[in-house]
Amino acid sequence: MPQVNPALYGGDKSTRAFTMWLGNRGTIHGCYNINCPGFVHTNKATALDHVFDTKPYFSYTGFAVNQDEKGNWWLGLGEHFDQVGYWPKELFTDLSKGATYMELGGQVYTGEYNKYWSEMGHGGSFDRHYRGNGLMFQVLFMNNLYIATIPGENDALVQLHAERCYVSKDNSFKGSEEGYSFLYAGGGKASDKCFGA
Repeated sequence: MPQVNPALYGGDKSTRAFTMWLGNRGTIHGCYNINCPGFVHTNKATALDHVFDTKPYFSYTGFAVNQDEKGNWWLGLGEHFDQVGYWPKELFTDLSKGATYMELGGQVYTGEYNKYWSEMGHGGSFDRHYRGNGLMFQVLFMNNLYIATIPGENDALVQLHAERCYVSKDNSFKGSEEGYSFLYAGGGKASDKCFGA
């Protein structure tokens, strides 16, 4: 998953891959990249904090997380979801038999909580061609038989943090190329200054 974090990289504002985990409903923070124990990095060709090429206006990174037969959770990145490493099953004892739901989307962060809010996507209203918006596409989940499944109408719920103009739209199955997809973006402004989306 991509992020920009100058504090972690000595002022470098490049877009990089990162991983992290949270426990106990988000109250326990766990491993961030490989700076702390937890994630087992197995792929010498792909670093967890490698820099993404963000020069194209529209670019994307594929990722997959799946549980193997031993109960470990593997991360795959790139067009072919090459395995980068895994989180050992011991970190997630409540997930020993799989997960009951998954969450996808975007997150923005700024150091001064109430003073500044970052833009998400390009920060403006949605266009119809996905370019510049935050986007999840070809969303699938594995069922208990390890069969990739497209979310159905009753499987997907979009939650918004609309008080700062972060919105989502167009969540549905689009066809064979896009699959199940949704857009998210926002200006990070006070709610009385939101754009019309």
